[in-house]
Amino acid sequence: MYGWLLFRAESFAQIVSFTRALANPSNLFTPFVGKGLVQQAFYLAPMISLETWMAKKGMGELIFDAPWLNAGFHLALVYAAILIGAQGSDAFIYFNF
Repeated sequence: MYGWLLFRAESFAQIVSFTRALANPSNLFTPFVGKGLVQQAFYLAPMISLETWMAKKGMGELIFDAPWLNAGFHLALVYAAILIGAQGSDAFIYFNF
């Protein structure tokens, strides 16, 4: 990723500015980052809940007794990935020159 920064910079001063911006903790709390954390929580919440439940039951790995329950759980995760996936796209970097 840092190589991409070097590729996009127009001057050495801009490289220094970009590098300082990477190290600035205030850049970690932007709306873009917040949206990503919400999306990750959407995926992590069911998985953490399931892992916690399994740990309390003493289960080593997830094997549902009913095959339809196993399939339904995995299908729900696939649908979740589709529903909150990419909402748009930007043109590839080489088209921006």
